[in-house]
Amino acid sequence: MFDRHQVLGAPCHAFKPGDAPQLAFGEGFVANEGPRQANCTARKAKVSWSWYATHNARYLKHSAFNSSEWSTLLGIATGTVAVVFGLVAWWLFPNLMPANIDSSRWMDFLWVCLFLAFCGSWIANGLWNACSRRMAASLSAQLIVFETLFACIYGFFYAQRLPSLIELVSIALLVGGVVWAARRHRLPGVKLPSPACQG
Repeated sequence: MFDRHQVLGAPCHAFKPGDAPQLAFGEGFVANEGPRQANCTARKAKVSWSWYATHNARYLKHSAFNSSEWSTLLGIATGTVAVVFGLVAWWLFPNLMPANIDSSRWMDFLWVCLFLAFCGSWIANGLWNACSRRMAASLSAQLIVFETLFACIYGFFYAQRLPSLIELVSIALLVGGVVWAARRHRLPGVKLPSPACQG
């Protein structure tokens, strides 16, 4: 029988709700954030993403690295930062990692992370960089809408429900705005003058 928690929640399958430790932030730190804090966090994410997309595209147009090389360098840099941050977090919060986790579940978690790192980061980043080289930044940045759409689909599939009316309207407006922006980038057709008739 289909178990959405095992199939769709594979990256977090190593951790059950009861295994989650209480961090030094206090119980329910994230859950108790109100709409104002969530809205502020979303705006910060939008600003940081806009900055990255713009500067990354600008750099790639004049860079000596090709899309694959730049994607590999980004992967090495982010992987190194993740390891350093993980070690620091482990040192500051020794009870951060859940206890009594079976080794097979850790291996499942590791394989899923490696799959996401290869397909979701390295390959996807290479394709994104190739797109950034060939398209205007104002257009290539719009294509991040596919990440939002697939996140919505993943969420609806996980919850085993259809989107509500307000969600459908929001998705339609989002996609419509991107399509409109893409059409605005279309170059106008140029009519070539017809050759003069030879008499």
